Amino acid sequence: MKIGKGARIGLYTIIIAPQKIELGERSIINHSCFVDGSGKVIIENDVSISCFAKIISCTHSTRSEIFEYKTNPIWIKNNVWIATEAIILDNSIIEEKAIIGSGSIFKGKAESNCIYYGNPSKKIKDRQLNKNYRIDFNPYFR
Repeated sequence: MKIGKGARIGLYTIIIAPQKIELGERSIINHSCFVDGSGKVIIENDVSISCFAKIISCTHSTRSEIFEYKTNPIWIKNNVWIATEAIILDNSIIEEKAIIGSGSIFKGKAESNCIYYGNPSKKIKDRQLNKNYRIDFNPYFR
């Protein structure tokens, strides 16, 4: 697993196939998350993944007579926020500054600087964030 400077992974987080996961500088995977890197997961810089979120880069073919296992990449770009209990499914790209809201299930491409909610996730509104930020997260009790 490649872990950038200042990045953190919270307690009780489960990591599958760490050799296929990249975590950028100052990015945070909070406690009790699940990250499956089987299909490759790239998380760029200053990304916040809130507690209990899941990132799943694999699936099964629904048409396969042998329940074929398939992997597809996930790419989460700079300044993204994946909120509590959100699920990001395989073959997804989350563009810069996008938000995937709490409890949402997302698959596909999230536009830059937009907010998505629901199951399935849909664009709700623009985030209207003009500048990039740097996460400075130093928890006292974790």
